[in-house]
Amino acid sequence: MLNPQIWIVEDDADDLDFFREAFKTFSSVVTMRYFQNGAEMLQQLRLATRPSPLLLLIDWEMPYMSGWEVIMKLRAEHPSLGLKIKLLSSGFTVQEQAFALEQGVPLHEKPVSVSGWHNLACYMVTEITNYRSYFPHALMQKSIVDESASRRSYLF
Repeated sequence: MLNPQIWIVEDDADDLDFFREAFKTFSSVVTMRYFQNGAEMLQQLRLATRPSPLLLLIDWEMPYMSGWEVIMKLRAEHPSLGLKIKLLSSGFTVQEQAFALEQGVPLHEKPVSVSGWHNLACYMVTEITNYRSYFPHALMQKSIVDESASRRSYLF
């Protein structure tokens, strides 16, 4: 049986490295694919045969095609594709929050620490797998407390 897939669209090389490092722990549980822009990800999704990703993590602020534009194209081209989409950014304006609420897409602020990136990876992996027991609850709880002052998430 193939592992579920998570696709990450991120233009910042440093953030991509943080993603890769955080998700490396879960390589036996999920398959990760990384894209540097939305157009590249959309092209791969057009070409993809089953299995397609179960979760898309999309950076909000990207050159060429923003997270908003990626979501609009995705919804236009694949209206029946039932995958989870989450937007990530360093911060969100009121207008961006309104757009996400209207589209039903959760917003997550990017972590500011290594434990925060690991916690984000834990959360995303457990959301699409049956491996909740794989992660020590105390570890996840500690990471949540460590990041509580600097990390906000909307529409969990």
